[in-house]
Amino acid sequence: MLNLISLGGQHQGVFGIPKCTDTSRLCNYMRRILRYAAYFEYIQESLVQAAYWHDPLQEDEYRNKNVFLADINNEKIINPVRENDYALKFLILLQLNFNQYDCKKMTYLIKIP
Repeated sequence: MLNLISLGGQHQGVFGIPKCTDTSRLCNYMRRILRYAAYFEYIQESLVQAAYWHDPLQEDEYRNKNVFLADINNEKIINPVRENDYALKFLILLQLNFNQYDCKKMTYLIKIP
């Protein structure tokens, strides 16, 4: 692979619940459930959103039990498939704005020598 364009990828994962306040009982309950169950094998294998969950307060559990994101980011072991990434000439990561592609909000445009 020589060129890679990623549209709105969550490469660092997601953490938190949008528009949830600390005063909401429902939000606090959902946070407790996520903290407790997000890395259960059944949840990781069944819900694609769980594969993008990255809890910075549980880094070891994230690295050991996340079935997708930790692997593609080489946070578990060195993945030999990822060696091709070093052959990239161009890497473009586009940021999404409210689920719409907006090329004016390009996050990174990197030419790799």
